[in-house]
Amino acid sequence: MPDTTLGINPLNWTTTETYADKSLNKGAVFTDYDGNVIKQVANFTGAYLDKQRGTLKVLDVTAADYPPLLDVFQPGVFHMYDYLFFYQNLKENVKQRIDAFTAVRKLKQAS
Repeated sequence: MPDTTLGINPLNWTTTETYADKSLNKGAVFTDYDGNVIKQVANFTGAYLDKQRGTLKVLDVTAADYPPLLDVFQPGVFHMYDYLFFYQNLKENVKQRIDAFTAVRKLKQAS
């Protein structure tokens, strides 16, 4: 097994180190503990992959503003925020994947 993790940048959907500017971030979504949306922020942060570790890095947020939510994470590790920071991009990608899957199923059923 490799000593690195594998990741993908949710802003440009690549596995390269190419920085994706925050202008590609369609929106962060922050919720309360009941799942109610309390804030949405377009262009929240950019991101790139650290190829050595295979982890996603963000530059436009601080550890002071987004502290670790679990003791296993050090300050500056934003893994618990992935869905929040990139919510709209992830939502769009899920829809595209469902649509592609459904289209293939329809073709198979039609033949």
